[in-house]
Parts: sequence; structure tokens; C-alpha cells
Amino acid sequence: MKFILLLAVISCASHHQVKIPNFMKEKVCSVTSINYLQKYPAKTKNSSSKIEESTAKMLSLQPLVRKCYEQEMLETKSEPSFNLCLVTGYDKKGKQEFFEFSTNEIKLSENLISCLNNLKNREELNGLKDVTVMQPFRLYPAP
Repeated sequence: MKFILLLAVISCASHHQVKIPNFMKEKVCSVTSINYLQKYPAKTKNSSSKIEESTAKMLSLQPLVRKCYEQEMLETKSEPSFNLCLVTGYDKKGKQEFFEFSTNEIKLSENLISCLNNLKNREELNGLKDVTVMQPFRLYPAP
């Protein structure tokens, strides 16, 4: 009998999990980001190691993105769950041509946008050249 009760509690807890829709760039990324991606698609001529390096650099921003999100939750006393799109592009010399965090799932506050934009010149992104990257992030309250 105790086992069944425990199973029922676990089952109820799992029904309260945060549900975030699957990431679809057309539904998440801004029109500006999608236009940039169409104009400068991810460069397929790059070696797979260069693409992996670019992706790893984008993912290294995850703790900082999470910190911005958690700061936003504290300030607004809300706990939105949503997908976030980062699109960034670099020319052959390594100059950043484009950088934008966006989502069409919720309206981002000015404070959150500002915090995310402060990640634009992070050391973690140094060394990227001749690459366009789209990186999704899933943001939800910690369990």
C-alpha cells in the first residue's frame, strides 16, 4: 500500500513539470534574426571541428544566460518558461557582425534584454571567425 501511495505522489509531481514547446526557429527567433540567417546561412564549408568549437563557445554562455533569467524571475516575481534564440555572426577577420537574443513566445523585459546583450562581448566568444551560429536555450524555473 505504501508503494502505491508513493507512486501516486511521484505521478502527480511529474504532471506538474514545466512544459516548453519544441524549439522551432520560425516560431522563436525574431524576424531580424531569421532574415540574418537567410542572408548569411550557417557556413557549410567550415570543418566540423570549427562548427563544434563555435557551438561549444555558444553553449559556454548557458550559465550566464541562466543567471540573467534567474535575476529576471527575482525582479518580476514570475516564472515564465520559454525558448530563447541566440543568433550571431562573425566575418572572416573575427568581427562580430550580428548578435541577438530573441523569443516570440513571451515579451522580454528591458532588464532581461539588457542583461543578455551584455554577453555580446564576452571573452568566451573570442576567436570566432567566418561563422554564423544559431543557438537555442530553454529557460524554465529550477525544480
